[in-house]
Parts: sequence; C-alpha cells; structure tokens
Amino acid sequence: MTDHEIKIPEYKTIKFIFHGVFSRASVASRLEMECASWGGIFRSVPNRSAKGQRSMKTKTPGGKAVSGETEVASALEARLREGWLDFARTEQAIARYLLANIHDIPFETGATIAVGAGVSEASVTRFVRRLGYTDLKEMKRGLRSAPKAGGPGLDSAELRFRIGGEKRERLARSLEMEQQALTAAYGLAQGEMWSEIVHLLSTCDRVNCVSFQAVKGLGLDFATRLRWVRSDVRFAEGLGGTFSEILTDSGENSCVLLIDTAEYAAMSFRLCAQIKRRKIPLIIVTDKYSHWASEYTKLALEVSTRVDLYWDSTAAISSVLNLLTHSVAEKLGKSAETRMNELEDIAGILRTFHKPPRRVARHIKEEGEE
Repeated sequence: MTDHEIKIPEYKTIKFIFHGVFSRASVASRLEMECASWGGIFRSVPNRSAKGQRSMKTKTPGGKAVSGETEVASALEARLREGWLDFARTEQAIARYLLANIHDIPFETGATIAVGAGVSEASVTRFVRRLGYTDLKEMKRGLRSAPKAGGPGLDSAELRFRIGGEKRERLARSLEMEQQALTAAYGLAQGEMWSEIVHLLSTCDRVNCVSFQAVKGLGLDFATRLRWVRSDVRFAEGLGGTFSEILTDSGENSCVLLIDTAEYAAMSFRLCAQIKRRKIPLIIVTDKYSHWASEYTKLALEVSTRVDLYWDSTAAISSVLNLLTHSVAEKLGKSAETRMNELEDIAGILRTFHKPPRRVARHIKEEGEE
C-alpha cells in the first residue's frame, strides 16, 4: 500500500492511498490527469475503504483531515462516482456537469446538459443509457423522487408546480414568500456589485438586452423603460440567427443584460458562452434555482421566484429591473431628465399617448394642433 499526494490548483492537497488490487502507477497517472481537468469537483468522488479498495482523505480549509465518505444523495450520483475512472473523456465531461448541477438536472433537457458539458446531445443520450437508464426522462424521474436538501441560498426546484392545502392558506403563504422575495430584491440595490452594474449600464456606449421564451417580455419591458433614461438601448432578438447585433456590431464599449428563469433557454447558455469568449461585459438577472450565471459573469443578480402557486412569480425580477432603471436615472441625473423630455416631445408630436403630459400638450396647442 502506498500514499500518493496530488496538488490541485486552488485546492488543498488530496492524499490517495492505493491498495494492491489497483495498478499504482496507472491509477496515479490517471488521477493526476483527471484532477488537473476536473478541479474541485473531484473532491466529491467517494472513497472506498473496504477490503481491496481505495480510500481518500481530504483536508478542510482549517487543516483538519476528514473522511471522503459522504452520503450518496441519489443512485445517479453513485453511478457517476463509481464509474468515473472507466468513463471516456466525453463521458467524464457529462458526469462532471451532472455532479455539479445534480439538484437542477430534473429541470434540464438533453440540449441544456449538452451545452453545459460542452458535448453533443447524442453523447448525452448515449451516456444516459450507459448509466442504465432507458432515457433521460427515466433518469430525471429518479432525481425528482429522491429526497435531498437544496443548496445554500437556493430555492427548491422540486417544490415548483405543487398545489396543496386550502386555497386561503396557500395564497397567504404565497403572499409571504413574495414579500420576502421583494425585500431581498431591494436588498440587492446596494453594495459594490450593484454599483458596478449601474456604472456599466450608465456609461457604456450601447446596452443590449436579451431574454427568451416566458420571460422575453421582461427583457423587452426593461429595454423600453431604460431607453427613456438613456440612448442606445436595444432589445436584441437575434432574428438573423447570429446575434451579430451583440457579438460583432455593438462596438468595444457595449454590455449585455440577459434575463432568464427556469426552465432556462438553451440559447441562453450558448449565447453567454460566446459573450464570455469575446469578453463582452455581461449582466445576468435570474432566479435562485441554481448558480448557473456565475459560470459566465461575476455580475449576476439572483432573486427568488418561488411561490406556493401553480407558476413561479417574476415580481422580484421585475422589481430588480425597475430598481436598475431608477439607479441608472439617478446616476445620470440631468442627462436622464433631458432624455425624458426629448422623448416626451416626440411622443406628443406623434400623439403616441392618449393624454400627453401637460407640458407637451401645451406645445401641441401652441402649434395649432387639435
């Protein structure tokens, strides 16, 4: 039996003790390679200290050694960890993604898993079958039925769409949850990250807003409102199929604000990856069912959307967007007021609104228009 220590960048030393049933050289070499590519997630691979098997010990940040024996939360986790050394490179990429997002897999699709893992959707299908499942639906059903605790600071995705209890009690619970979410949303409107986001939205040459599917209207509403505060704000729909208006045509000093909620649009992941690769500043406003946004930007605003109703509530997201608009207007000051007056004048001339502001109505009357 021999000890083998591995240094993983940004993580503590991991000591592996290899027993005779394994080839020490081959396993050690393989672990060296996988630790370099997998990083911290490898820490969750369970040890097997039974006869003829390997054990793993790690050190906590405080320096205290702890056993790697952690309770397996689901059959899927067990299969992924047990088979890791036998997986091919593509399969390991999928396994890595599944382990890192285990609580959100029931609400993903083969396409979103493929994007997250950086593989093809066909590879995901083949890997699911290799794990012993008929298809992805069967694998997700097992995860939905397995009891597990949500991650710190995250909403429980498993409690979505469940309706139970008396109507009055359910509405009362939902009201309380929504009030808490709104309070937390207002709490975001302070601190360094909020200031950085507001500065970016106020000073960049162009702001591109993006949202898809059920929350598309939130992005369009935000872009429309922000356009009354500052110029060069656009809701990007990517109608040409390339999102060139974001990726190539907005100039160097532009930024993107993307809004998405579960079930997350596959295009969000693909577009965010391209935005990150091109080093375009990215702001993401999303829910709290996962921390997916942190993979693409440090400017991620997460709020709770879960209520005890049939569908999630986007009230807190709307509140964050409204607060952003207010903060930008407040930062721009006189410039925002001038912009508002200019657009009101145009709206009055075009008779956009049923009853124009009094100041604009006076101008119309002076010009002899009815």
